[in-house]
Amino acid sequence: QFWENGTTLADPIMIEDARAALAWLRKHVDQPIAVLGYSFGAYAGVRIVDDDVNLLILITPTIARHDFTSFDNDRLATLVVYRDNDFATDRGALTDWVSGLTGPTTKQCVPGGDHFFRGREREVAVICTEFVSKHWKLPVAELTA
Repeated sequence: QFWENGTTLADPIMIEDARAALAWLRKHVDQPIAVLGYSFGAYAGVRIVDDDVNLLILITPTIARHDFTSFDNDRLATLVVYRDNDFATDRGALTDWVSGLTGPTTKQCVPGGDHFFRGREREVAVICTEFVSKHWKLPVAELTA
């Protein structure tokens, strides 16, 4: 159903699951919080971020299928990872959306593919790890241990 119309009836439930996971982290982990979402998860991520979230990573956000217009990252360091031939989100629309964000935003295109990163997963993991390392001033080795 999602690929036909961009949403499912379970979308609100999945966003509440993400919100519950964030609440659990706040309660049980006394460390900075990064929210990472892939595809629909990127939409869920922008819906749950608040002042307690330190970093946001959006991987192939579905801006053509969900309403990201109310998202404002004015204080939140944000990484957007995308593909140059994504069937779910046009590259031009995505780069326009990223350009309109007011906060500290890094965008990274992983060329040569569509919405999925088959065979390039490690590259995406390295991009995300380096982003976190830079902002939290942690060695990459500490993040991957």
